[in-house]
Amino acid sequence: FKSGSCAWLQGSFALLSSRKVLPLPDADEKEPSLDKRWNKMLLEGPVAWSMRGLITHCAGLAAKQRFHIDRYLTLFPVRGERLQTILAIATWKAAMNQSVFPVRRGSEISWVQGPRPTFFSEELPYDLQDHLVNDGMKLVNLPAEAIREYEEALGGPRERLKGD
Repeated sequence: FKSGSCAWLQGSFALLSSRKVLPLPDADEKEPSLDKRWNKMLLEGPVAWSMRGLITHCAGLAAKQRFHIDRYLTLFPVRGERLQTILAIATWKAAMNQSVFPVRRGSEISWVQGPRPTFFSEELPYDLQDHLVNDGMKLVNLPAEAIREYEEALGGPRERLKGD
């Protein structure tokens, strides 16, 4: 099954007889069957927490320049099919209180702990914000799809640098 992450997932999922479909409840399903609830609980519980462990471990490796930051950013699942969407949001909910938000300063990477770090803003010139980072301000810059999943898990918009 596609998870939207470069990581492999394994668990005792309940599968249909074809073994090609992972039953999951629809967003509006009031009383899903046991197999659908079980699979969703696995994704939102042990699988998301395992992803958190993998992400925090790789953040530590990236801080020591033993894991490339671009590869690190592919660890976060992104939405797609129902499984990907559930996993993406659950992974961010599990990981957002950790130091998983990268701040690039030249070739150096430091990490900011969540859940509400300040992000680069589309409202201000990028070069101005880059100078602020070089002066020590910790501004997070993530790919758009990762930001979307983070905001969904957060339940609202991210904190952005403002020019007011």
